Amino acid sequence: MQGAAIAGAAEIVAVDINDGKLEIAETFGATRSLNPRRGDIAEQVMEWTGWRGADSTIMTTDLLTPPLISDGFRTIRRGGTLVLVSATHRRHTSIGGVMPVDVAFSEKTITGCVYGGARAGVDLVRNLRLYTQGRLKIDEMITRTYPPEEVNVAFDDMYQGRNVRGLINF
Repeated sequence: MQGAAIAGAAEIVAVDINDGKLEIAETFGATRSLNPRRGDIAEQVMEWTGWRGADSTIMTTDLLTPPLISDGFRTIRRGGTLVLVSATHRRHTSIGGVMPVDVAFSEKTITGCVYGGARAGVDLVRNLRLYTQGRLKIDEMITRTYPPEEVNVAFDDMYQGRNVRGLINF
């Protein structure tokens, strides 16, 4: 979200099943938030955009499943881009049930990304500059720190969605 905001995105929709995370998403650049437990994601995004669709949808969930990928694909406009940042299980042999003919006729793009396609020598320096200017909010993302002996608590909190981000401080 922060990258999209810094890049000048007009609308940034945060999607999460954790209402706590949605409540603070605005801090990181979200202009809208949506909990998929309260309605069809794609339908709501399409309605918000006047049935045009999003220019791009970036999926960063911890485990992409075919239904999630399909939802993401349905949110983007004709010619839009779906970016899959996360991993999926090896047994998933299709991309969310999206048919090749749908990709072709909609002129949509599905692409993958690791670490935002970062170029360490360029992007780390830029991100450090953005952080020192207060434009890249890293400290605000860390909702709890843990000593090494509480690593199991940290993992439990992560699985339960209690933190935006937890940090094990060695």
